[in-house]
Amino acid sequence: MNFFSLPPSGNPIPISHIFRATSVFFRNTQGEDGFQKIIKTYLKVKHCLLVSSGTAALWLILKAAKKIEQKRNEVIIPAYTCPSVAAAVIRAGLKPILCDINMQDFGFELEALKKKINFKTLAIIIVHLFGFPSNIKKVKQISRSSNILLIEDAAQALGNSMINSPQEKLGSLGDIGFYSFGRGKPLTLNHGGLIVTNNSQLFEQIFQIYQTIERPSLTENFLLLAKLYFYVFFFHPSLYWIPQSIPFLKLGKTIFDLNFKIKKTSPIAVALANKSIGLIEENKKVRQKNTTFLLQRLNSFKKINLPAYPFPYLRFPLIVSSNTHRNRLLAHLRAQGLGATMFYPCPLNEQPGLKEYLHDTNIYPNAKKLSQTLITLPLHQGVSHKDLNTMVDIITHYL
Repeated sequence: MNFFSLPPSGNPIPISHIFRATSVFFRNTQGEDGFQKIIKTYLKVKHCLLVSSGTAALWLILKAAKKIEQKRNEVIIPAYTCPSVAAAVIRAGLKPILCDINMQDFGFELEALKKKINFKTLAIIIVHLFGFPSNIKKVKQISRSSNILLIEDAAQALGNSMINSPQEKLGSLGDIGFYSFGRGKPLTLNHGGLIVTNNSQLFEQIFQIYQTIERPSLTENFLLLAKLYFYVFFFHPSLYWIPQSIPFLKLGKTIFDLNFKIKKTSPIAVALANKSIGLIEENKKVRQKNTTFLLQRLNSFKKINLPAYPFPYLRFPLIVSSNTHRNRLLAHLRAQGLGATMFYPCPLNEQPGLKEYLHDTNIYPNAKKLSQTLITLPLHQGVSHKDLNTMVDIITHYL
């Protein structure tokens, strides 16, 4: 058994930051206003709100949107995305409508998107997969022409911007956006989600619903503290194999779950966010550097499709020619503990547990192709130069 195992995503949390968050929690000090002020300046938005997760954030947005547009009940989402997106739509009492993706930026296939729109369409959720910008400007034109709400899923994209336009932060460019602070995200807090918008009417509706939801209980706060200390200890290549091998933790599993918690954010996460917000740009530089290295080393290798830009991806995506070759290469990378994953295993209408809610037997060719040929590699601070070289050696040797 290989006792070396890189986490596939996320970032190490300094133990000093958790000590600080623990201290703030026991002193019962609230820091939401300070964090929100920093975020509003950083993202150039009027309104923001912290909740318990990115999924809860999306649910809250959709419930508010439904209150404003009561005759509309359909939400268009990518056929290849996290099942939690569909879970939030369904739990909000709305109907997910799947749309195929393109193979360039993994966003919507635009002609397919146009065909999905009708008088019942409430919202379009555009996803910046791996933190890379989808073609939001063209999607915004489509949504505006039909008076449809454009929601940005920037769960994987906090801190990233449009290419060559650093002032245009992903998540702040649609009508409303949301982020996640969960495990494996750009700002890793193991808890929390963030809503941002310049739409005051929508935010007012969101805030009304927000006031009705509870804060985490004392038990939940203590559990979060325990998870954070656990995370700090095991986010290391020599130890990560331990939680990875525990079945009930379900690390790396893609699960559809309607029973996600909808709560206000924990004061522990707020304190940790206040202490860690400066790491967003630092972590981004590391991912940019590691992406650039992999592109330089693999660019002349013609058996894989690589990203077109040296961008600070959350994970490095590469596409292999076939499912057989993907699975073989993935097995070799995993055998060396290099944190390689297949990401989401199938289009949403094939996802166990979700199929019966969608009743969608359509074929989404690009979503299917991506699910069968994609490999992601870690880019975070825990990845060493030696790890990157080993990735390159395995890719060029086994393909």
